[in-house]
Amino acid sequence: MFKASGDENIQVELHQVRFHVGDNQEFLKKLRNLGKENQCTFICFNRNSVVGKRHVEAAIRFAFRSFNSYSPISRSIEVEALLYAAGTRQTGLIGTFGIQAGENECYLCILPPVERGEKGLRDFMEFVDEEDWEALPEKKIQRLQKLFGITDAEINVTGIKRICDLVLERVVLLNINR
Repeated sequence: MFKASGDENIQVELHQVRFHVGDNQEFLKKLRNLGKENQCTFICFNRNSVVGKRHVEAAIRFAFRSFNSYSPISRSIEVEALLYAAGTRQTGLIGTFGIQAGENECYLCILPPVERGEKGLRDFMEFVDEEDWEALPEKKIQRLQKLFGITDAEINVTGIKRICDLVLERVVLLNINR
């Protein structure tokens, strides 16, 4: 659990989940309806497109900061968070950062945390918080380099262990380059 914003004290619960998506629009509708019923919001970040929990937390914090300053890029906190995760203002480029048709492994944010909302999710999601998703295999590092335009030269200078910092730099730059 972490705070989305220092000003509003909004708590966010972060989980690792697996689920199947047959139709993206139907799945998102199901999530939105469950959120409305429970007065909360659910945001899914594709595990393969984010570095890890620090990346997700940064995207959520920047999205809330954007909404609190009355200058969001998008009309919803969900899309705003995905834009920050992707480090882009272009909604057409965030598709790989959210849910996909087929099997999904995602970091799931529930804001604010609502127990009955989580219970509803368990009907169609498997919670796998005990698994270590923070490891970065070579294939994921290559994907992150491609998604965020991180060059081999940058990796050579900073070291592979700093890939998270390089990605977070792109997230911060979105805020600066608005």
